[in-house]
Amino acid sequence: MGLVSSQLPKKRIASLCHELHMLYEAGIPVLRIFELLAGQRRQRRIRDILIRTADRIREGATLGEALRPEARYFPQFVVEMIASGDAAGVLATVLRDLAAYYDELVAIRRAFIRGLVYPACILAGALFIIPYFKEAVTCLFVTHASLGEYTLHFVLTRIRGWGPPIVILIVLARLGILKWLWAPIGTHVPPFSTLTRKFAIARFFRCMAILLDAGMDTIRAIERAAAVTSNPFVRNDLLKAVPIVQSGGTLEDAFAGSDYLPPVAHQMIVTGEASGCLDDSLLRLSKSLLDEAYHTLKVISLAIETAVFIMLIPLTLSRRP
Repeated sequence: MGLVSSQLPKKRIASLCHELHMLYEAGIPVLRIFELLAGQRRQRRIRDILIRTADRIREGATLGEALRPEARYFPQFVVEMIASGDAAGVLATVLRDLAAYYDELVAIRRAFIRGLVYPACILAGALFIIPYFKEAVTCLFVTHASLGEYTLHFVLTRIRGWGPPIVILIVLARLGILKWLWAPIGTHVPPFSTLTRKFAIARFFRCMAILLDAGMDTIRAIERAAAVTSNPFVRNDLLKAVPIVQSGGTLEDAFAGSDYLPPVAHQMIVTGEASGCLDDSLLRLSKSLLDEAYHTLKVISLAIETAVFIMLIPLTLSRRP
């Protein structure tokens, strides 16, 4: 749980999914699993989450019903996947898949952050460190002012300039408003839209493949899989397929009018329905879309790095004597 979001870090979610999968595969009842994990946790907030979840299961709630009140701490994707897996009888498969998925997210996030560390340091140096030392020299040897007074003035000036916007963003993020403000931008403004859509569609097809393989009917699989996209625009677009399937249409017909599915998705759906191996086709499609999303993320990281260096050119020229 960080400053910007109350949700558990991705690394903690991956670790928790690994433990849940291991204990569930060992044949331990779900209630006992949450009791055991709660007893092993040192972090008070995580322990409290597990205890509250165990209490709801003890009172007769399903795993999905027990987790939904904790949606503040778990991504909607995780809650809906676990609820769907529990309802379809494939909880072990879902937990294993979630653990692998979040392992991949942690790895790509680390690579993304590593790629931004150097340009971030250069930008910080250009905006703060170099100006500070340059003006500090003037303060000491020209105006003979106190270095302590200058340092305090420098810090307060930067706080007044950068503090309010940062505080506003943190508050909006903690209230969940920033997520809804970002949704239309992330869905429709390039290059973020490419990344957002591919992650959302990959989640949809991965969940749908697991549910179909477990024997869930197509309509319920679409509805539950659409819920894990964590994007209201993509979710509503995918749910338009439900009435068509209910009236006897094929998945090819149902998703033909989608605004967000890439052409390769339509082709894989056609191939899967024709071969009778739709779940396998959807899993391959999900993996392909995730690979493309990771590649897009690397490209965006490189673009940000390049943009930072371009920004430094006028900053450097403007500070030349």
